[in-house]
Amino acid sequence: MSGHTYEVTWDTSKAPKQITNRKGRIILAFKTRLVGLSSPLAQDFDILLGKFNVTVPKNTAPGKDYQLVLMGDSGNYGPKFSIVA
Repeated sequence: MSGHTYEVTWDTSKAPKQITNRKGRIILAFKTRLVGLSSPLAQDFDILLGKFNVTVPKNTAPGKDYQLVLMGDSGNYGPKFSIVA
């Protein structure tokens, strides 16, 4: 739901020993296109935390093809989800 805060989690159990960039970003994607690249939902957190809270912007249009992308050492798309008004 737009305007609400959610905890995003990811598995760090198989993280490589050499990580070139531990500062993470969480970006909103719609239909696999990065729509929030210039305004990430979160940034500059340690990707080895395995979780971080994000708030869906209030002006986000409803839809069912959204994904979150975790970026740090590489970009990882999460499963699709819906945003409702």
